[in-house]
Amino acid sequence: VLRVALDSSRTVQPLSATRAQEVAPQISPDGHWVALSSDESGTAEVYIRSFPDPAVKLQVSVGGAGAPQWSADGRSLYYVTGNSIVQARLAPGAVPRVLARDTAFANVQGAATGYGEANYNVSRDGSRIVVPIPESGGYQLVVAPNWITEFRERMAASRK
Repeated sequence: VLRVALDSSRTVQPLSATRAQEVAPQISPDGHWVALSSDESGTAEVYIRSFPDPAVKLQVSVGGAGAPQWSADGRSLYYVTGNSIVQARLAPGAVPRVLARDTAFANVQGAATGYGEANYNVSRDGSRIVVPIPESGGYQLVVAPNWITEFRERMAASRK
């Protein structure tokens, strides 16, 4: 994960200097935190880090997770674990704390992309989550050249 200050010389820097694979960064609504998925523990988990200086770090998820999304008020962080979307409620402060983790949406497929990014969104008031449903592939494409001719012939035959 890289960062660049757009109001300066635009020097590109890593967010943090770790060997971990970090993906799917999401800046909090107040701009003081960044949520991301990192495999620094050996398993992909969701963390928040202070921003723009990543000195403070908090692991939010347990048991493997990715695809973080902030709530509009910044008091909750949503993430995907298995086939569920979990809502982690956070206590604000200099170092946030995880107050609770609740399953917000269970048995959902496709809520995270292959790159660990969120393929879902939470409404601004936090009352709804939308997730695109992947196609099952159970459709058939039918190409009918000269369909208008066939249609006219069938209409003429039905009038007789």
